[in-house]
Amino acid sequence: MLSGRRPDLTGHSASAPTAVLVIAVTLAASSARAECEAEATLSTGVTVQRCTEDGRRWSVAHADLAASDVGVRVARSGERGQTASAWRASVPGAVLAVQGGAFRFPGWDPEGLTIAEGEPWPGTADDGTRAVLALDAQGAGLVVPAVQTVPVEAWMRSAVSGVEVVRAGAPITACEGDGCERRPRTAVGISSDGRTLVIVVVEGWTATSEGVTDPELGALASEAGAHDAIRIGEGATSALTTAGAVAEIPSSDGALRAAGPFLGIVDRADGATGLLRSVMELPDHTRLPGGTYRVESTDGRLVAMPRPNSSAYWQLDIAARTYIVHASLAGYRDECKVCTVPPGYEEWCSFQMTPGSGTAECAAPPRGIDAGVFPIVDAGEPDAGGVDAGEGSRTSIGGGCGCVVNGARTDWRAAAILAMLAAVVVWMRRGRRA
Repeated sequence: MLSGRRPDLTGHSASAPTAVLVIAVTLAASSARAECEAEATLSTGVTVQRCTEDGRRWSVAHADLAASDVGVRVARSGERGQTASAWRASVPGAVLAVQGGAFRFPGWDPEGLTIAEGEPWPGTADDGTRAVLALDAQGAGLVVPAVQTVPVEAWMRSAVSGVEVVRAGAPITACEGDGCERRPRTAVGISSDGRTLVIVVVEGWTATSEGVTDPELGALASEAGAHDAIRIGEGATSALTTAGAVAEIPSSDGALRAAGPFLGIVDRADGATGLLRSVMELPDHTRLPGGTYRVESTDGRLVAMPRPNSSAYWQLDIAARTYIVHASLAGYRDECKVCTVPPGYEEWCSFQMTPGSGTAECAAPPRGIDAGVFPIVDAGEPDAGGVDAGEGSRTSIGGGCGCVVNGARTDWRAAAILAMLAAVVVWMRRGRRA
């Protein structure tokens, strides 16, 4: 608490207004120095560009999560121990890959909840020490801060964990331990409208780029359009690999390291396929041959009319995306299901038929998540991260910190400069009153 006396204006206290002005000018100059190349298109809905400023180099990727041919892929448990480039090359249609979270040697086990293609990695869970980014099969998602514990829920198709660096459009200003050191780092986040996945990868420990702290990483992610973001990579394993080597960020010495989980962006229209499988049966699993099927796109276009065999089974090698599948058999109600085919894997879309008549109705789910309320780990200080979003600053999806918000993104540098200039004015007014 300050006393009622005027502060001593001698020594370094007297230079405070000057120091604040210097910091404000430095922030403005830093923003002005950044130069970014034109965005390059990796595939429909996915772009990447490289940016530089004095002592720093990074790349920013944007993926349109609402585009039908854009998919997010997290490495499965059995795919651990590869380099990012090797893993990307093994995933059909993958156009980009980054580290997908911290991991432990020697087993490459992720730290925090990690889910790939709807399957949690063995032994992973959210213990309340890391923030979680979770996405459903349609790419809708949310970022849940570390103070809330995230259970595995049925809607989760992908999930990675990390250190929160952007919350409600503002960078987290606090850091702990090595988060305060300048290192190579990777962040992933979601835009305010929930439509865009934002990835920022910063080169570090090189002659051209020293790296960033967690607050600096958050500032770059916020500038790139992330409303909420987490750090999912750092050190020698933090790297960006892309199709055609566009705007790639290498590891610190140029040699990619093996890692545990990865996060990739998949072009579902570029040869990425999976198996769609189905059987028609009664609740007691008695097979019902002779049925007919219709596979449609989510906007109602006919994609295929598969023919089942004598065991009422069929399969299609089909583009990896979401479909609405209809099943019909005389004497039974017409059924339908929404089924998502993962790239390189299979999806069972089977039907248990009900005797009678009528037609079930199906539609692709809207972009939103019913996530329930995630419990708070520790009810102590409400915010140790240095950001106060204020009342009514966002509309949350479910009970977590959702990615769909109201209002515009905060420009942290402009806000910081204004705050510092305001501090100067207050200081000068106090001096005059004294």
